[in-house]
Amino acid sequence: MRYLLLAYCVLAVCFATLAQKKIKERKAFQKEPDGIASRLILHEQYDPQGNLLYAYQPDLHCEMTYSYDEQNRLVQSYQMCGENVWNGTLVYSYPAPNVVVVQSREMVAGSTYLRRDTLDAARKLIASWSYWTMPNQTADSIITYTRYTYSPKGLLLRTQTRTIVYDRRYPQQPDSQTDEVEEFEYNRYDSLTTRYVYAANAPQQKRMTYQAQFDSLSGRKVESFEQPSADGAITRREYIYDEVGRLSHFKSWYLPSDEAAWMMSHEILYRYPNERERIEIWRTYYQNAFDVEEVKTFQDNLLTRVTVLDEKGQGRQLVVYQYTYYD
Repeated sequence: MRYLLLAYCVLAVCFATLAQKKIKERKAFQKEPDGIASRLILHEQYDPQGNLLYAYQPDLHCEMTYSYDEQNRLVQSYQMCGENVWNGTLVYSYPAPNVVVVQSREMVAGSTYLRRDTLDAARKLIASWSYWTMPNQTADSIITYTRYTYSPKGLLLRTQTRTIVYDRRYPQQPDSQTDEVEEFEYNRYDSLTTRYVYAANAPQQKRMTYQAQFDSLSGRKVESFEQPSADGAITRREYIYDEVGRLSHFKSWYLPSDEAAWMMSHEILYRYPNERERIEIWRTYYQNAFDVEEVKTFQDNLLTRVTVLDEKGQGRQLVVYQYTYYD
């Protein structure tokens, strides 16, 4: 199951190519041990504009559909994925050129969701308000309001999010309230270098949650550290490039606590046999010991096959991707 999720995460990488190549359909088949039979593990359909219309993952019991209006805007999404609280339909409307409203309809879990986004002239999100009720939960409803601030160049500089939680047992009195601020800093290449977080009423307690270092000549990221919560684990990432500036090696470690030692979680090796092909070797580790290796092959930035091996080089699994194009 793990390799399926990793393979599916490359979907975001492929989106940039979908509109250019006008892909109509993408399917993934896992080869059975006999090397002959295969079974479907992923099915996606796209419109000529590159928008995702349908996605189905039978192993995850997950099916999703999307529809769009004549202006290529999302107007409805539907998902049924296991016991997910988001199972059901979301409807998108556009009451004004700078406003997007998202409203739930017939959510399977009985929850209700409403969101209103406000955009600026550059179509950047500047404010978002949402309301979510969760039946059969102690926290009956959550109201969230977020404001976004940008630089003249359009870089996100600051977000402020206020969250109010109501308990169904005491509907007249908020159960909890938070007002959190995030601030972002960039270098001369407009790359994110640091991210801070603090409570709006306690700016003196500002805490760094992300920091990145870049090569002073090329501007490429070489290392980053991330700690989302004050008492949580720290993640360290390292980026290595080849002689022509392409990413060749990515490493990731985590530090569970101050008393522990750094532990490698995964690494990716990048190979470029020719201009059109890229091979990514994904290696995951458990307690610093090698666990699983996945070899992903891309052709013109489209994933074509995934081969999975265990720590002994056994248990071979092969997933093959097939594409159908619009004429």
